[in-house]
Amino acid sequence: MGHFLADIVSKNSEFNTSEIVLINTAGSEEMNLIRSNKRFSGINYIHGDYIDENILRKANIKYAKKVLLLADRLVQGSIQEVDSRTVMAAITIKTIARSAYVAAEILDSKYERYLVSANCDEIILTSEYNRHLIANASAGSGIAHIINELIDVNSNVHIATISPPHELIGKRYSDVIKYYSNENNIVIIGVLENTGNFYLRKMEAISEAQKTPDISRLVEKLKSVKNMSANRPVINPSPDFIIGKYSKIIMIQGRGA
Repeated sequence: MGHFLADIVSKNSEFNTSEIVLINTAGSEEMNLIRSNKRFSGINYIHGDYIDENILRKANIKYAKKVLLLADRLVQGSIQEVDSRTVMAAITIKTIARSAYVAAEILDSKYERYLVSANCDEIILTSEYNRHLIANASAGSGIAHIINELIDVNSNVHIATISPPHELIGKRYSDVIKYYSNENNIVIIGVLENTGNFYLRKMEAISEAQKTPDISRLVEKLKSVKNMSANRPVINPSPDFIIGKYSKIIMIQGRGA
């Protein structure tokens, strides 16, 4: 758990450790060992079950900016039971803190639709990732090593998303490529749509759609809102692809050749 926390702290440098709250049912010996590390000494810890609303309120979940829900492997039970708990927690958290960005890990992809219905902002399909990596490795493609290099928080080369400058919103993908063409050690590979808090994005889209006086266009726009998906990646789009509001640019950053 210590290495895992270290990676999370590294990727969230904008937070002080005193702003992080950890909720789990781990033994006190394990948690004391982790908190004895100076790097984690400021982390707040609450012993309890994260599907318990009282525990969540004790952690001031209402004021959370980001929430990371991990599949609770400390609980005895089937994969279905573990994922059911994750879904329950996500629903409860989104009810209490609609503006929080929630990322949740599930072990079985069939529970994905329940998290989507709960407006979960980011869904981590652990078993799916493993299956895809193994399938690619079986072909001798080297993809597993490439992916590991790109997502390793300690690597000199990594995949990242950044918000484009305001002047690029509504422009073409070719304009994005041109804008970043003089940047060193950056390779643009795509666009990530509907980023940020997905509930707020949908509410804004519905509000904009309702301003349409034409009923047929209103119905069409509401259908498009229904089909919206959070953090939708568009890899290597056409040059004429339009950069929408709340989009981010997907890029590979790191050392030059």
